[in-house]
Amino acid sequence: MQKFLSKVALAFIAICAFAGTSMAQGINISLDGESMQAFGKGNLLVKGSPYLYKDWSKGSVKLTNGVVYEGMNLMYDQTKDMLIFKADGEQRQKFLHPVQEFILQEEVNNVIVDERTFRNGYPLTDGIGPAAFYEVLADGKTQLLKRISKSIVEEREDNSITKTKMYKESVRYYLATDGKLTKISKNKKAVFEALGKDTAALDKYIKDNKLNIREDNDLAKLVTYANTI
Repeated sequence: MQKFLSKVALAFIAICAFAGTSMAQGINISLDGESMQAFGKGNLLVKGSPYLYKDWSKGSVKLTNGVVYEGMNLMYDQTKDMLIFKADGEQRQKFLHPVQEFILQEEVNNVIVDERTFRNGYPLTDGIGPAAFYEVLADGKTQLLKRISKSIVEEREDNSITKTKMYKESVRYYLATDGKLTKISKNKKAVFEALGKDTAALDKYIKDNKLNIREDNDLAKLVTYANTI
């Protein structure tokens, strides 16, 4: 009987050791039938954050296979251009099946004050492939897209003699029409030319609504209007 118990104990230890090793190697785990994988934390030696928001955001995710998840805890890593999530506990994980679109919600006192949509599948442009995510500022036949990426740089801050590693943000804007992306600057001439619409009507809309197209929200309103004419 003692020998049998010893064998059982050894078998249990072996199973635990295998499980620990497998998790350390990033073995696939499952959530609602969808394959996921363990994912590590960010770089603590770099000033700033690699994420769009520093804290977790509630949101929804649509995968390329059509599966949709609602009410998930999400973070968008802008250095890796990758969406991660938290299920049970604090372990960060990434989707093994490709993400097509996701929505992040910003909450203040449990009230949703902002909602941001990100989507991929756009054609190769400026060296950016179809797997890259763009924020959709205006949707429709012509879409206004904002591409945000972060990289680690070394810069000397004010009143400092040494350089500091930090996350630096790069932002670009595009119009997507008929499967083509056109990079734009946030000025009337560039936007009007890219939209290819009645410039007099667009200019009147800007003046009537007192829009500043250097602001994301106002530029989005202009593109939304352009889709109606």
